[in-house]
Amino acid sequence: MADTNFLRAVWAQTVVIDDSETTSSAVDVGDASFGLLQVPSGFEGTSVTYTVATTTGGTYYPLYDGVGAAISTSVSAGQSVALPPELFGARSFKVVASAQTGAITLTVSLKG
Repeated sequence: MADTNFLRAVWAQTVVIDDSETTSSAVDVGDASFGLLQVPSGFEGTSVTYTVATTTGGTYYPLYDGVGAAISTSVSAGQSVALPPELFGARSFKVVASAQTGAITLTVSLKG
């Protein structure tokens, strides 16, 4: 039997990119240290970038690496991709699609 003192919680949040928008609603990172983004069929973009904030209702800023390049993830409809570790230094983030014309719901799976 596994020692449950070392099991980490896993939870999912759905976020919505509204019609004619490219930025999702906020993801509350909580105590997560890793996560996945599930990209559904109907997603039109080929990459996503991220904005981050210190609180869920705070001001969101684009996320860049140490040399000034936007943190970006290549995506395709119908796949899951690992979230960049830099996101877990923030309390909250939003997904920014490179393209999206219709409303779409994304699922973010987080692990503490």
